[in-house]
Amino acid sequence: MSFLRNPPGTPESAFLLFCRLVFGGLLLLAGGGKLMNPGAFALAIDAFKLPLPPEALPVLAFVIPWAEVIAGALLVVGWASREAAAVLFAMMLGFTGGIISVIARDLPIDCGCFGNTFDGLRRVPLLGGVAKFLSGDQISMTTVLRNATFLGAFLAVLLRGGGRFALESSRVSRADSPASRDESLPQPEAART
Repeated sequence: MSFLRNPPGTPESAFLLFCRLVFGGLLLLAGGGKLMNPGAFALAIDAFKLPLPPEALPVLAFVIPWAEVIAGALLVVGWASREAAAVLFAMMLGFTGGIISVIARDLPIDCGCFGNTFDGLRRVPLLGGVAKFLSGDQISMTTVLRNATFLGAFLAVLLRGGGRFALESSRVSRADSPASRDESLPQPEAART
């Protein structure tokens, strides 16, 4: 699979930048909103009526937001992009599985996915629809579609990396530069000619 090793070109890097900034930024905001009110987030998790022990709720209400904030921030700046995308992809798969189970059991609950992060935007013209799509009112197939969009973005970064506009790309390009090679070490024949 050589397409995974080839460095992304500029249009692809622009797309990866978009994925990192938009979707990583949204998860960063979502995690921050949940950290503001962990009790409400614990209740949102409980509303899913998943077979979890009661002791798991406060742990999940603590771990999930911090994972979203840290991985989202790493994705935004483009440091450890693949690793951050892998964490967010796995989390989003779990979230989507929980949402599908709620739909299958016909539970009329709110997602709690973004907490109340976007509530203020609902009153702003043009942004109200975006805020409603992101935070939603009640879990539905629209929630699954939204999560599928996130999954696609995280998968693109997971497979291709952060792109040329990622902070980590400067680390890679410096490591490959002639100045980083130790000239005192013996070089292969092909490199000397």
